[in-house]
Amino acid sequence: MRHLLFLTFLLGCAVSLIVSGRLTVRLILGGAAAWVIIPLLEVAAFAIVRRRARRRGSFARDLDRFAAGDWPWAVWLIAVSGVASFLTPMQANAWFSTWTVWIAIDVTASAAALCTASIDVGFFQDVFARTRADAIRDVLVQRAISWSALAVYVAGFPGWPLVTDWLGHAGPLT
Repeated sequence: MRHLLFLTFLLGCAVSLIVSGRLTVRLILGGAAAWVIIPLLEVAAFAIVRRRARRRGSFARDLDRFAAGDWPWAVWLIAVSGVASFLTPMQANAWFSTWTVWIAIDVTASAAALCTASIDVGFFQDVFARTRADAIRDVLVQRAISWSALAVYVAGFPGWPLVTDWLGHAGPLT
């Protein structure tokens, strides 16, 4: 669990650095509270995959070992938030408006995702004694569950007003 607590703290630090350029307790706690959904979804998806693998033993120990493989994402998050912390709001707006920056962010995020997936395949092979094919399937299932749920969560905030607006224009629900 300590790796997921660290990830939650790191998410809070990233929010603080990106929005203010410095670390403040208020922004760290607020950012951690806002993005705690990421570690929670990772725990839920891991629990489902672990149950499918019929793994016995300590769930907390298995979860902590699994979450230790998130270090590529941690490095990526530190790098992005570190760069963003040195930019003024105007510079950040101009910086994030260029397509080359988004390509760089996408490429580096993809590299972090692939590196983490490789680590996780190794985890399932070593700790759960899964075949390579089963380990790859476990990682894909874990990612499908957690990333899909995160996409619904993130899209839900801006998406809900669109749905209610559409329902309002569709006529009364009778």
